[in-house]
Amino acid sequence: MICKTVRWANLKEAQKFTHILSQYPIEADLIQGRREVDAKSFLGICSLNPEEKIVLHLYADRDTEHGKELIKQIEPYLE
Repeated sequence: MICKTVRWANLKEAQKFTHILSQYPIEADLIQGRREVDAKSFLGICSLNPEEKIVLHLYADRDTEHGKELIKQIEPYLE
């Protein structure tokens, strides 16, 4: 599992983020406090407060081909 803090400046970036994740056969969740949402769900992301810390849990190995590609594509959203 890969855990990273993520942030986006606006809803358009959040939509791009979910689109990128949706292209991979990897499970991913976003956690903020006690709330946990599917990271591939734009509506789920909209329920989170963008001003507070959001943690991404990717259920993949960063050493696999999919893991490496995905991390590279979401790099702009990682803190």
